[in-house]
Amino acid sequence: MFHPIDSYGFVGDMRTAALIAPDGSADWLCLPRFDSPSVFAAILDDRRGGRFRLGPAEGGVGVQRYLEGTNVLTTRFKTKSGVLELIDWMDPLSDEPVLGRRLHCVSGTVRVRMSCAPAFDYGLRRGSKAESVWTMRRGQVCDLAFGDAADDSLQRTVSYWKKWSEGIRCRGPYREPVLRSALALKLMTYAPTGAIVAAPTTSLPEGRGGVRNWDYRYCWLRDGCFTADAFVALGLKEEAAAFLLWVDRRLSEGPLQIMYGIDGRRTLEERELGHLGGYLASRPVRIGNAAYAQTQLDVYGELLDTIASCLSAGVRVPPRLIRRVPSLLDAVCRLHSIPDEGIWEIRGAPRHFVYSKVQCWTALDRGLRLARRFGWTARAARWSRERSALRREILARGVDPARGLFRQAYDRPELDASALKIGLLGFVPPNDPRMLATIRGIERELSRGGMIYRYKIEDKSSDGLPGDEGTFSICSFWHAEALARAGKRAAGRRVFAGLLRRAGALGLYSEQIASDGAALGNYPQAFTHLSLIQAALALS
Repeated sequence: MFHPIDSYGFVGDMRTAALIAPDGSADWLCLPRFDSPSVFAAILDDRRGGRFRLGPAEGGVGVQRYLEGTNVLTTRFKTKSGVLELIDWMDPLSDEPVLGRRLHCVSGTVRVRMSCAPAFDYGLRRGSKAESVWTMRRGQVCDLAFGDAADDSLQRTVSYWKKWSEGIRCRGPYREPVLRSALALKLMTYAPTGAIVAAPTTSLPEGRGGVRNWDYRYCWLRDGCFTADAFVALGLKEEAAAFLLWVDRRLSEGPLQIMYGIDGRRTLEERELGHLGGYLASRPVRIGNAAYAQTQLDVYGELLDTIASCLSAGVRVPPRLIRRVPSLLDAVCRLHSIPDEGIWEIRGAPRHFVYSKVQCWTALDRGLRLARRFGWTARAARWSRERSALRREILARGVDPARGLFRQAYDRPELDASALKIGLLGFVPPNDPRMLATIRGIERELSRGGMIYRYKIEDKSSDGLPGDEGTFSICSFWHAEALARAGKRAAGRRVFAGLLRRAGALGLYSEQIASDGAALGNYPQAFTHLSLIQAALALS
């Protein structure tokens, strides 16, 4: 049965996660961790993928919600003869990942059906199918995991999330969407190592029926740094510290990469699963991600900015990671003049992306702040010269002289929504005339229905891939934040209110939104939720 991407409930235990459809079907689950082969993958192939459905025997969809302040999901079904509630959870304190499922007959009598059809290794190996039909009466409870310990597990899970939510520092009109975003981001952390996945799914398409289908179950430094920044802004220092410890371990094993496996793997070979039909026939289904070998210079700025902000906020940063900062800055001095694949990791020819150059400037700028703090005077003069020279170069080649705005790449006319971040990084003030012109240009050329495309939609072949895609949700929230920081708070609030209306029924977002409002891309998406948090805090 087809379900819109953003209609799925999302439960997890910070080791792996499941997507629960509103008809009670667990359509995605990898065990024992995020990047393991799937056990249920019906979301990618209704026939071959495997699923675990619980609900009324007559079928139908229920109304889903989360228990307040938790990642415990309920799905309530109203039938002709009674009301049935399904509760799904994953216990973060259990020894092994287990999807807990409880049926509760709230009223009347309900005929119930259970159908569990695992399909291991992304549907290549089918397990034994189990089916059962029985009748439940008012007040009866049936647990399908944890056995006699189900009550303890459920209560322990509810208590864990309520206590965690109480530690979030956010008040004001946007607390509810911020809290849901924070809970989703917490589920995307991999507790055994501190890594943060970009999303818990693979190959949910950026364009329906297209080929832009990627595996996001890995840790990009960029996404992880942005998420850590959002955690710090909410007072969640332990999560940020765990991520920086994970980064420190990666850098102790070899040169900096843009992304890694959640266990620290440095090679993420990409391959296609030809036996799976894909979500809405969007093929190929991919596992692994070849972008791990790309050059994306912006990661230096994002990492140095996160280290500096974490130190300022009192987050524990590994001393060894601090000692690595000078060598990272020396690498920026060597590399900032080369082209790269950029934040959007294009699969075409590298370019001199302006966002990448500005993030190199950010790395040097934050590095100089740290140099003053830690007394790195011997090399600071070179870093300062490089920072000044790079700023002059960006302003000479990265600003369109006719329009007075920041463009996508040196000496090219195209616009790019990543330029919305430039005023948020301190390269120029948020209300600098060039930033105001950039905001207006992006609104004029990259906006549709209040949503922002990351770059021009007419010719996507310029990024090395065929097909189309939707508006990019992180760019849309950057738009709201950029307006707020530029002093246009009323406009920012209007944009933000429109974005909140784009959320799925559970307050969750995918990566992109199509012109007809449908969710596109992997789900839930860390990029979207972290940018929602930052925009909400700017507007509050």
